[in-house]
Amino acid sequence: MNQVPLVTVITPYYNDTRYFPAALDSYFSQTYPNMEMIVIDDNSSLPASAIIPDKPKYPIRLLKSDKKLGPGGARNLGLGQAQGELIAFLDSDDIWIPTFIEECVKVFSEHHDACWVYSDGYYLIDDKPVTKPNSRYFGFKGGLPTGSQVNEYHLKGYVFELMSANMVRRHALEEVGLFNANLAISEDCDLFCRIAERYPVYAIDKPLIYYRKRSDGFHYSKLENYIRVHTAILTKLYERQGLLPARNGDLQRALALTYERIGIQYLNKNNPQKARYYLMHPATEPIRFTLRINVLRTLSFLPHLFYRLAIKTYDLMI
Repeated sequence: MNQVPLVTVITPYYNDTRYFPAALDSYFSQTYPNMEMIVIDDNSSLPASAIIPDKPKYPIRLLKSDKKLGPGGARNLGLGQAQGELIAFLDSDDIWIPTFIEECVKVFSEHHDACWVYSDGYYLIDDKPVTKPNSRYFGFKGGLPTGSQVNEYHLKGYVFELMSANMVRRHALEEVGLFNANLAISEDCDLFCRIAERYPVYAIDKPLIYYRKRSDGFHYSKLENYIRVHTAILTKLYERQGLLPARNGDLQRALALTYERIGIQYLNKNNPQKARYYLMHPATEPIRFTLRINVLRTLSFLPHLFYRLAIKTYDLMI
């Protein structure tokens, strides 16, 4: 690999005038010298061209879609124009730490078999970073999963990669078929499931990005879609690897965690009735004896204050 390979940064944009300037600043602040960014304006009414500077520090190409493609389709449009050997993804509302690209490229340079590198990161909630990195909330105290571990965690239903924390060799993306443009949500999860089952994965065990969690995001305004989409993604993952019917029990447990995850989101939104629907759904039967879901079920019957206190207590414990 070239000592200073070109990295193409793919950024879909849709009317995100509030957060996009900070994402751009984090791109311009990178310490790595050989980059280009492709911004895909996904038929916005508030165009990205009004935010991109006339003379950017690093190259930016703007593509304008004449119809709404969604995040996967928009990224695929950008990938079709990418010139870099390595591809990084920066969503328009996320922020990179200045060394993100440099540290990812270093891993590729040291491990020639690497096809996908990802880092830890912090959640940004209401514009404030949480105190612990994402890995701690998933219990990865010994380091982020690598190699075949990533595929096994996907099979268990874990969704732990943050979209803007990833860099992938372009040939690996092309060989697995890019993003599924038919998915309006979790298109990133679907893609990384397909990459991890075929290629070596490396991880950087420190937070290098800030990932914004927004209550107005599609994931959180249309939570019911999440169940349907993740059921399809997980089922296809098991089918591609020829694991059914032998591991159908594992699949059902993974799907149960999806219902639990939606229950947690409804607790975050202070909607205990909806939370109870998912936390007590028959699909959660495989995890009915776990401490976590029983604590969550109990909290769904209590005033929201108890849930907030439980979250703060958990943050202190991990």
